[in-house]
Amino acid sequence: MIEHLHFYYSNDLHSHFDYWPNIVHYFKQRKQHHLDSNEESWRIDNGDHVDRYHPIAEAFRGKANVDLLNAAEFDFATIGNNEGITLEHNDLYHLYDHANFQITCGNLSPINKEKPFWLKEGLSLVTKHNLRVKLIGLTAPFRAFYQPLGWDIDSPPYDYLSRHITELKKDADVVILLSHLGLNEDQIIAEKYPEIDIIIGGHTHHLFKNGEFINDTLLTAAGKHGKFVGEIHIDWDHSLNKVVNKQAYTVETAYLEEDQSTKKRLKQCINRQMIFSIKELHMWRIAWM
Repeated sequence: MIEHLHFYYSNDLHSHFDYWPNIVHYFKQRKQHHLDSNEESWRIDNGDHVDRYHPIAEAFRGKANVDLLNAAEFDFATIGNNEGITLEHNDLYHLYDHANFQITCGNLSPINKEKPFWLKEGLSLVTKHNLRVKLIGLTAPFRAFYQPLGWDIDSPPYDYLSRHITELKKDADVVILLSHLGLNEDQIIAEKYPEIDIIIGGHTHHLFKNGEFINDTLLTAAGKHGKFVGEIHIDWDHSLNKVVNKQAYTVETAYLEEDQSTKKRLKQCINRQMIFSIKELHMWRIAWM
């Protein structure tokens, strides 16, 4: 029997919401298609969804971004450097408190403090046919920025993988790395760790329209700002007990239909942000009177 698995992802949105309604519509459409075909699919954000350049992200310190991911029915995410080093410690510590999706970032932890409950070293899922998939997230190790904010980060990420790769592969049939490390690091990891089946890339805003293989590891990435989204399709042969096919593609979002409920939600976020900004300005003026 061949089992078909499907993963859809965004990376490096940087709070550029122009095509977010298009992305949500496409992901929901594909989810329904796979349900109708009795196949499983999952949605992933690969970091830097938050960027405080946008008033929505600035006003709500990223929590509006999390609300948008919740509404879009995402399943998994990792942390990018924009979530990691542009938010105050407590803002990041509580960023995903109300996330309906799971977050993995193996090389990040708070200094002298317990990890937030939502921060997982790795994530496991078991398909309806008992195929075991492990997802592990790693983010760019900007130690000089993280430490003053109260966070510790493994540097380089290869040290983390060398310590954990055997354990990761031991209880998994398929290993997927959510990498917010950049293209060069992804290429090195693919060379050094053949146990990793797929690397979803980000951080350096590179685009692999049809994926790229290094040995048997499939690398994929979807550029920046939501102009493309990525999809990965895996065929697992249960009689041979191995992956027999894996493919990656990107889809240009400008030509996709828009999800109307997402457009409405974004408009509501902007209205809330404007009210918040007016109240904040009023309080600032009172403080200086």
